[in-house]
Amino acid sequence: MRSFRVRLGLIVVGAVALRVLHTLFVAPETGGLSDSFWYAVAAQNISLGNGIVAAVGAPEIHLVTSAQHPPAYPIVLAGAIKLGIDGDTGWRLLGALFGGLTVLGVGLLGRRVGGAALGLVAAAIAAIYPLMIAVDGALLAETLYGPIVAFTLVVAWDLGERPAVWRAALVGVGIALATLTRSEALLLLPLLGLPLAWRGAGGRVRWLRLGAVVAACAVVLAPWVIRNWSVFDRPLLSTNDGALLAWTNCDQTYHGRYLGYLVPECAPVVTGDEAEQASKLSDHGLDYARDHAGRLPVVMGARLLGTWSFYDPFRFPDPGRSETVLRIGIFFYYALVPLAVIGVVALRRRGRPLWVLLAPILVVCLVAVGTYTSLRLRYLAEIPFVVLAAAGVVALSSFVRGRSSGVEPQR
Repeated sequence: MRSFRVRLGLIVVGAVALRVLHTLFVAPETGGLSDSFWYAVAAQNISLGNGIVAAVGAPEIHLVTSAQHPPAYPIVLAGAIKLGIDGDTGWRLLGALFGGLTVLGVGLLGRRVGGAALGLVAAAIAAIYPLMIAVDGALLAETLYGPIVAFTLVVAWDLGERPAVWRAALVGVGIALATLTRSEALLLLPLLGLPLAWRGAGGRVRWLRLGAVVAACAVVLAPWVIRNWSVFDRPLLSTNDGALLAWTNCDQTYHGRYLGYLVPECAPVVTGDEAEQASKLSDHGLDYARDHAGRLPVVMGARLLGTWSFYDPFRFPDPGRSETVLRIGIFFYYALVPLAVIGVVALRRRGRPLWVLLAPILVVCLVAVGTYTSLRLRYLAEIPFVVLAAAGVVALSSFVRGRSSGVEPQR
């Protein structure tokens, strides 16, 4: 036990150091009117007591109440400002800390899945995985998303192994916090939280677990949803979905170079507040998709394959990330894919449940099919993917050494 903790701690320290070096010397500085700009403006205004606002208008910029993205990341950045951490480099260096916590969560999840060796291998892979390092050097919500997702999956695994009402509630809290970081994480509630709560002893206790996971999730989400309901006269998690539908359903994204991607120029000019604009843009995108339904199978296939880097993987670099690091990371990912397949087979032969690891991958597939190709969308799946690849490494190592891989996981 102590040896595992010491080794995992050293891996985490190494991961943090590597991310600090990457942020200082490799990762590009934040620039342009990207999502990062929204997070920066929102964080600065939260710290000043102005609430979550966005900067709009040109050439004269003014601030408007915003729900373009969920609030968790700008709130954390605002807390950093209050502690004296300000500016692009300081904020991005926070990603090194979040990345270290993600590596810690991956190690703990791996240990639960297959024992101490698997946990250490998983943490080591996460520590040096270029695509995960790139996330932690960008001023984007994925860096906070990582540790929240990792520790939610740890608790979810425990819920599957030892069902309890309080564990179900913790899973609900974790899903809500992840949703307040990236809104698509709410899909984990029906695809992960509810199935796990249903397992185990039946009767009244089963219904208590189901109620706990739903209630805990709802309670944590309620302040943000109520705030948006009050401001925009409708309950919502984000107003970004409307623009996304307009940007991803148009001639440019259904044919040619931008197939399966997004093109902001596709969106028409609309008026109203953020929620009204989102509704109009959503209608525009859905109308286009309905009118071109015959093309959707090709578009959805491109979106899905592109998100998993099996279709034109080097087309468009993600904002805020080094193109070189992303290219290296994609080749690193290709090396992990067969290991993850071996890991799935090995864990199934050992009778280990896989749904906690597969549900986030399913969420990413569903979101990709419905939106666009993006490595950012894939980050939810990178954490269980790394654990599965580590299981493949351990299985191959046991095979090469002539030993059985069916050892019960340590706790």
